[in-house]
Amino acid sequence: MAKELKTETGIFPGTKRAAYELISGINFSSLKYLRKTPAHFRCAMTSPPESTAALHFGHCYHLAILEPERFKREVVRGLEGIDRRTKVGKNQWAEFVALNYDKEIMLPDEYDQIAEMQAAMMAHDTARELLTSKGINELAAVWNDEESGERCKGMIDRLTGLYGHTFVIDLKTTKDAAAWSFARDVMAYSYAAQASFYMDGLYAIAPAERRWVHLVQEKQPPYLPIVYELSEDALAHGRKTYREWLRVYADCKAKNAWPGYANGMHPLNLPKWASQA
Repeated sequence: MAKELKTETGIFPGTKRAAYELISGINFSSLKYLRKTPAHFRCAMTSPPESTAALHFGHCYHLAILEPERFKREVVRGLEGIDRRTKVGKNQWAEFVALNYDKEIMLPDEYDQIAEMQAAMMAHDTARELLTSKGINELAAVWNDEESGERCKGMIDRLTGLYGHTFVIDLKTTKDAAAWSFARDVMAYSYAAQASFYMDGLYAIAPAERRWVHLVQEKQPPYLPIVYELSEDALAHGRKTYREWLRVYADCKAKNAWPGYANGMHPLNLPKWASQA
């Protein structure tokens, strides 16, 4: 088993994902399992979900948008027109993989999709300014949460200065980037809680004024991007949410008890939207 990397608090640019995973601390990806129950959290920690094709696509997409030169060096378009069920096709594929052993191999249609998304992103004036201004990409942050006493960590997509402000940029893809639709994503995936968790962490490391923006891009043609800045009310709601999860986490860890749903019978009402249908 790999040894845990004991890291001091701070901001660490250029941290590889494998090294980040070894840093001691609770991250938001783990913490959000507590929106259900501590038992769900414990299960996810002891039996983590396997990597998926969607995660692979997301990794390559982030490289293309945030670090296009790395994308060119580290990602290659897969072969087309070969049948890997045949002996010839298997040999062609094996030779291709051997030649690109140190690269990420993408399906041709997905590689082409990312190229189109990259072009659409750079055609958006505000997005291009945020991505090309002087800044730091893919940085790890490690801090001590004073209220809970927990060591926390996070991977931040980009930190940059523009218009006299410091922006923390979080890259997201979605089916529909319209405000009413992405607001639902923010609630469904706890994006406001994630934003507050990271912003508070950065402040704990280096107190300063920063602004959080979501750089959002649709996953279907024409792959339109848009930049959203979370309101103070949204961040306050997110802060309340993650602080409750962190409190529950610290309490469960101290007691070494990870309960599931409560016993007994519970009343259930229909959601408000059902009465409006």
